[in-house]
Amino acid sequence: MSADFALVGLGIVLVPAWLFAASIFESIRGFAEAVNAGSFAVPLPSERVQEWPLVGERVFEAWSAAATNFESFLEAYSGQLKDVAAFAAGKAARLGVTVLMFVFSIVIAVAMLANDVAIKAAMHRLFARLVGEERADDVLSLTTATIRSVTMGVLGVAFIQAVLGGLGMVVAGVPGAGVWAVVILVLAIAQLPPLLVLLPAMIYVFAHASTTMAVVFMVWSIAVSFSDSLLKPLLLGRGVDVPTLVILLGAIGGMIMSGILGLFVGAVVLALGYKMLIAWLDLAPLDEAQSRSDPAPTS
Repeated sequence: MSADFALVGLGIVLVPAWLFAASIFESIRGFAEAVNAGSFAVPLPSERVQEWPLVGERVFEAWSAAATNFESFLEAYSGQLKDVAAFAAGKAARLGVTVLMFVFSIVIAVAMLANDVAIKAAMHRLFARLVGEERADDVLSLTTATIRSVTMGVLGVAFIQAVLGGLGMVVAGVPGAGVWAVVILVLAIAQLPPLLVLLPAMIYVFAHASTTMAVVFMVWSIAVSFSDSLLKPLLLGRGVDVPTLVILLGAIGGMIMSGILGLFVGAVVLALGYKMLIAWLDLAPLDEAQSRSDPAPTS
């Protein structure tokens, strides 16, 4: 059981990470080949760009320079481009560290799964110290149900949609499919439809691929975007519904503090804290509950 869980978990993490890295590498390689061959062309900007507040004139000038003579543009803005490249490299390195953290977390989860009986007993003793022996089982059950509900019903569905959307874009030949898959993941955790990413991708495929491929990709994208309507009732636990705002705030806060890993952890932690607070507010004081259950003294 533990070995199967480890293999499945590592596959879920490493396969999308490999697809993401391959997509990034292929995009960079294609860009470099086009620049070296002189076939890379930047479209001229619209006149409306100049009307953008604060930065419109500068963006229009830089964009026009890149469209007319891209090599001169690279030379003129080499310093800024180096800063952007360094920033992107730092983010890529951080993403690699995040993948390693996911791998280590799976290893820890496997170790805990192999000793689940002892860990459950330890958690029961911990909750017994915190809320009393009479309420330990209820709090432990609520904690387990909340974590399972958010993990499977929110994070799991978002991950499935991101993987399926990314695979569809890879097959359809959409540039940077790995990047867009990560964007779909963030949107889906925030309870926003993946169609916000897949719709522009559909337009691109209709413009650059065959009609058959474009139609197949459109059907696939619509199915992925609305798949949560089928997956959430199957995976979301009953009786432990958490408001969307709580999950959204947890995901955003976790991502700000810890990157992609925090996107998952933040949603679970804040949802669990919310459910524990509601349960604590709904509980009557133990002394009052006991006084209600004790029979009245007889004279």
